[in-house]
Amino acid sequence: MDLEIPDKTRRSPPQRPSLGMGRIILGFIAATILLMISVPIHDALIRPWPNTVYSVSADGMNIGVNGQIRFGDGGAFALKVAAAVVKMWSATDNRPLMVELNSGGGDTGAAQMMAYSLLLANRLTRQGTATAVGRESACYSACTFLFAAGSYRKVDPSALFMFHQPHSQTMSWQPKIAPEDDDAKFQDRLTGLTLSWVSFRSPELAAFLEHNGFYRSRDCFLSAIQIGRDFPRYLTGKPAPLQTAVSPPLGFALNRDTVDSPEANGCFKRPE
Repeated sequence: MDLEIPDKTRRSPPQRPSLGMGRIILGFIAATILLMISVPIHDALIRPWPNTVYSVSADGMNIGVNGQIRFGDGGAFALKVAAAVVKMWSATDNRPLMVELNSGGGDTGAAQMMAYSLLLANRLTRQGTATAVGRESACYSACTFLFAAGSYRKVDPSALFMFHQPHSQTMSWQPKIAPEDDDAKFQDRLTGLTLSWVSFRSPELAAFLEHNGFYRSRDCFLSAIQIGRDFPRYLTGKPAPLQTAVSPPLGFALNRDTVDSPEANGCFKRPE
C-alpha cells in the first residue's frame, strides 16, 4: 500500500480574526468623537460665524462683535484669531488685529475664551491686538473681558461701559443699599471674573468698583470720558473720535440716564 506523505511545506490560508461586536462598537464611538470634533472646526473655518451678530473682514484682520456673546462663540472666535496670527507672522507692517466691540455681554465662558485668545495673540505677534468701542457704542458685562485683553484699547468719547458681578444661580438678589453701607462680600464662583480683568489693566478702577458696591447685584455704568479722566491706565490714550464698522449702537445699550448722576444706581460716587 502506498502511503501519501503530507507536504509539510503547505500551509492553510491565514484566518482573519473576527472583529467582534466590542471592537465594532469602539470603532463607531471613535468615529463619532472624531466627527464631533472635526465638524465644528470645519464649520468655524468656512462660515462667517455661528452667531449672526459677528462679522469678519475679507482679510481676516478685523473682527466685529455687535451683539450678545453666546455659548459656543469662543471656539469660533479663537480660530479666527489664530488665522490672523498666522497672517501677522508673515506681514511686514505693524497692523494689529482689530476687534470692534458693541455688545451687551453674554456668556462668561465664551467671553473668557475669546479674551484669552487675544492675550495669546499679543504674546505670539509683534503687532498684538487692538480693541475698540466706537461712536455711540457700548461694552457691557462680559464684553469688558474682551476689551481689557487688547494690547491697544481705544474708545470714542461717547462710548459707555458697564461693569457688574457675573450672576449665577448660587447668588441671591440683594437690595441696592447705599454704597457706604455696603460691606457684603459674596462667595460666588463668578465673583472674581470681572474684577480680575479690570485689575489686569487698572487696579485703581477695580478698587473703585469694590468700594462702590460691586458685590451687590448692580449694573455700574461709566462713560469713556470718566474712565479716561479717572482711570487712564484702563485705556491706551485719551478717548478720541472713533467710528467703527459696528456703529451705530445696539438699541438697548445706550441709556445715558444711568450715567448722568454721580450716584447712578446707587453705585458710584466721585473719587475723593
